[in-house]
Amino acid sequence: MKNVKTITLAIVLTAICSFALVPAFASDAAGDEAGLELESVTAHAGDKSVEVKLDLVQNPGIWGISAEVKYDEKLTLVSVAHGELVDITDGPLDFNPYTVYGEGKSTTADVTATGTVITLRFDVAEDASGVLPLTFGEVELYNVNGTEVDYLAEDGFITIAAPEVHVTGVSLNKTSLELETGEQETLTATVEPGNATNKEVAWKTSNGRVATVGSDGVVKAVSAGTAVITVTTVDGNKAAACEVTVKAKVIPVTGVTLDKSSLDLSVGSTYTLKATVSPSDATNKGITWSTSNASVATVANGIVRGVSAGTATITVTTEDGNKTAVCDVTVKEISVTAVLLDKSSLSLTVGSEAELKATVLPSNAANKNVSWSTSKSSVATVDNGKVKAVAPGTATITVTTEDGNKTATCNVTVTEAAPVAVTGVTLDRNTLGLVTGSEAELKATVMPSDAANKNVSWTTSSASVATVDNGKVKAVSPGTAVITVITEDGNKTATCTVTVTSAPVAVTGVTLDKIALALKDGAQGQLTAIVTPSDATNKDVTWSSSNASVATVDNGKVTAVSPGTAIITVTTVDGNKTANCAVTVSAVEVTGVVLDKTSVSLETGDTVALKATVSPSDATDKRVKWATSDGKVATVSNDGVVKAVSAGTAVISVITEDGNKTATCSVTVTESSSSGSDNTWIYIGIAAGVIIVLLALIFIMRARNKTS
Repeated sequence: MKNVKTITLAIVLTAICSFALVPAFASDAAGDEAGLELESVTAHAGDKSVEVKLDLVQNPGIWGISAEVKYDEKLTLVSVAHGELVDITDGPLDFNPYTVYGEGKSTTADVTATGTVITLRFDVAEDASGVLPLTFGEVELYNVNGTEVDYLAEDGFITIAAPEVHVTGVSLNKTSLELETGEQETLTATVEPGNATNKEVAWKTSNGRVATVGSDGVVKAVSAGTAVITVTTVDGNKAAACEVTVKAKVIPVTGVTLDKSSLDLSVGSTYTLKATVSPSDATNKGITWSTSNASVATVANGIVRGVSAGTATITVTTEDGNKTAVCDVTVKEISVTAVLLDKSSLSLTVGSEAELKATVLPSNAANKNVSWSTSKSSVATVDNGKVKAVAPGTATITVTTEDGNKTATCNVTVTEAAPVAVTGVTLDRNTLGLVTGSEAELKATVMPSDAANKNVSWTTSSASVATVDNGKVKAVSPGTAVITVITEDGNKTATCTVTVTSAPVAVTGVTLDKIALALKDGAQGQLTAIVTPSDATNKDVTWSSSNASVATVDNGKVTAVSPGTAIITVTTVDGNKTANCAVTVSAVEVTGVVLDKTSVSLETGDTVALKATVSPSDATDKRVKWATSDGKVATVSNDGVVKAVSAGTAVISVITEDGNKTATCSVTVTESSSSGSDNTWIYIGIAAGVIIVLLALIFIMRARNKTS
């Protein structure tokens, strides 16, 4: 027999506020029955915090409750919480595994309210099964007067449900399906495993316009296309799919007809044949067109076009079933009915021309060729519609069609042409520059180009400056003159201003004021160029050096750069005449050298930098070298840094490369104070050692004496 655990509950309820509540409780008739109920719930083995409510289902006015609840050993009480009728205000319920006591206040002013008094929470053992009873033991209910109230108590239980079996997968009886529009088929879903607790599934379609699916898996084909039907388990969202292909229901073609069985066309005209495929709801109404003779008639999408005279058969053929229908086409040429000219009369002067335009009717006539003729070629001629007036008189121009000999005429009257008057004259330039003795040609243009009299005359405003003869201008002497051209017809004029200058004087040579120049390094000298003749027009010159590393030149100013020789050349811009000057640059010799210090005292290890100054300051070669008289006392580097080595004296010398000029500095070196201090400690150490040795010897000698 199972062990039963017991929990005793003692709950005292106090009102939220005291007004009228105590009288209300007191007024309830003693002996009215109260109702208590333990909730029955379902749980699984191993569940935690399973809630069971102790409800007051009938309330005659309860103030205190003392109840004993017994529960199965497979249950472990883990917590107790107040219900909706009670608000624990003084902290949590006093709770141990077997007894619960607490005080609280009612959450409602209704003394007869019903609801949950307390909630018990249990942990269920992993091996629990069956029905676990929850029963009332001793129960006492009191009203506000402390009188015990009768009650009815209903026990509860926790039913341990079988373990839930979860879905692991789902499959369909078909993964693909082909249907025609209007057809339907049922898909069957199989949920795995077979003993799964929840086998509910949901169905959906990816494209309801192609195929739909019901909650029973029935797939209905709606229209051509593809759709994916998916089934999904409620438990675990496992899914399986079936691809549905819907095809339109095929209705075969039984025949085809044309709206015309024969057709007459002219060349270039068209007609659209209409094909009717039977039945009207045939699935494939596609058709193709063909002609038996494309040189006579062509067809495209039913449009028949006449190409040339003859006969051809147009055939329409259905794509489904190759059903055919034909139309016999006869094509005729379009004949000319008339020809028109754009002018019926024309007046011309001798030598002028005019164009006649012929229009053949109808516009789509097959042969539009025409020929032209004149009734009197001595008066007017015609060539492909272009009429030319030859002499005064009248003539008839006729156009005749090649097809049908249709004609049209134009009466032409030719008169003498009036002379064309001059309207103006221009020169090819309005200014002209010349040097004395030179010539230039001016060109006059009379307007209009067909003027009857194009004769002109020429004049000059100053024959001493420039003359003109039939447009040819000759420069006589410096100055300006205006050349004028005058038309014989109308006295129209044009002018050109001529400026005459003297002829340029060419350069014949150039010389320099020096043919040789000696400079010290860094010095400068000036050369002057003399261009001949003195009245030469262009006296500009350029300068150059044969060796810019020795001497440079800028506008005749020569600068010595380094010892050596160079040739300075002047060249005229006009004629490239030249003159030279030999430049010799000599070095600036060193005259002496001094040091910034003549004596210095250092301690061993110290350094000092000596500075050498070479004279003169513009000496070409300022290089120096350094030497010491005693390297054991002091050394010197290539840049004049002296370092004290040991006590003593030494002489530091600087010698110029150019001229061996010298300067000296006497260096006295003494031992550094820091090194002397170190030696003192060494001496002290040695003395201490000697004393220790002596003391040791004295001690040994005394010891021997005592022994003896």
